[in-house]
Amino acid sequence: MPRFAQAGAVVSAMGRTQPGGCWVARGGEVRDGLRGHAEDQIAEVGWTSHAMQSWMRLTALTGAVNVANLLSATESMTDVHCAKCDLPRPSDLATSGFPRPPCPNCGATSLAISASISVQARAHVEIYGELVPGDQARGWERRWKNLKNSLQGLTQPVFGVMSGDAIHAYAQRLLAFFVDAYNLKDALKAEATSLGIKPQAVEDAINRDPRLTLVADLANLEKHTTLSKPPRSGITPSVAQIVGQDVRGAKGWRSVVTIRHGTTDLDALQVAKDGILGWEDAMGNLGIFPSSVS
Repeated sequence: MPRFAQAGAVVSAMGRTQPGGCWVARGGEVRDGLRGHAEDQIAEVGWTSHAMQSWMRLTALTGAVNVANLLSATESMTDVHCAKCDLPRPSDLATSGFPRPPCPNCGATSLAISASISVQARAHVEIYGELVPGDQARGWERRWKNLKNSLQGLTQPVFGVMSGDAIHAYAQRLLAFFVDAYNLKDALKAEATSLGIKPQAVEDAINRDPRLTLVADLANLEKHTTLSKPPRSGITPSVAQIVGQDVRGAKGWRSVVTIRHGTTDLDALQVAKDGILGWEDAMGNLGIFPSSVS
């Protein structure tokens, strides 16, 4: 099918006359000496421009053009020649009935007709992209960077309506953070040999830091609802309250999740920040230093 460079481009095609119109063919010419059926009077033209593709159905010389989002369409007959000897013939012969006057030069009655159709239409363009990150591994460094990015997202205000569902959705993201933060230990233990440490050293580092033992208990509560073993922090924490609260001095709001740890009430977001600091200290003490991960 013809290819259009842009909307409004001119489509030129050769055709053959019939009493009801003209059949538009792709390139070249079709002699009207070959009689056709009524359905041959309509052709389909494909319009392609980069990611854009529309289809137009048109009938030449009869004025019937149908296309989605059509702005305008005009057609004109540009040339009529004798199909046998190429002698120019009067243009009205293209739409006249039969019998047709013979060519004065060779006596043939068939014609070769050039027709142009100008179509303007509005098209919708969709472009889809794909980006493959350079780092495809799911090792401890990638998980560590994802963890810090996740915390950064949690510190941002939420925009939009503050509803019960929206408040709980934010709180769920925050509580799920503790699961990912605690699971970093498994990635570190899996790569312990290449890091030059023993797997148990990671567990010991958690037990020595109260910030990380609280993260561990919150993660296990989120995963299992209850703790089946004594809490690593010494006291079983709980979610005391979830409330939506406007951010002072800025637009938006956030969910404030209160963690009750014994007689102390803690802001879950601050507990998450402290957990990141705890991991930084623990890894530093183990001689583990993250490299740049893209």
